[in-house]
Amino acid sequence: MLRFTRNGSSYSLQGINPIDQTAEPDIIEQQKADNDQPMSARTLRIGKHLFLMQRDPGGQGTGLIERYDVQRGTLQEYWMDNGAAVEFLEGQTPDGEEHQEKRR
Repeated sequence: MLRFTRNGSSYSLQGINPIDQTAEPDIIEQQKADNDQPMSARTLRIGKHLFLMQRDPGGQGTGLIERYDVQRGTLQEYWMDNGAAVEFLEGQTPDGEEHQEKRR
């Protein structure tokens, strides 16, 4: 579950996941620590699509961006298989033609 709290022009985003009380004590502590890590988040609209930009708690310039929408009060996220996307893009030229490596 995600909790969004307005924080000026952005949001504080906190994942709240159930704690497995039957897990080992160190796992329980890690789950609690993970739940206590709020991230900063903003939304971005490009055309008719909405994107959620999240920055990891430590800052450090890391985070993610994902497409989303809200339907009947439920957040729906769209995840991309990054590995497949990178492979596809590496095989394309700027004009969209498929690129074939020339072997020497």
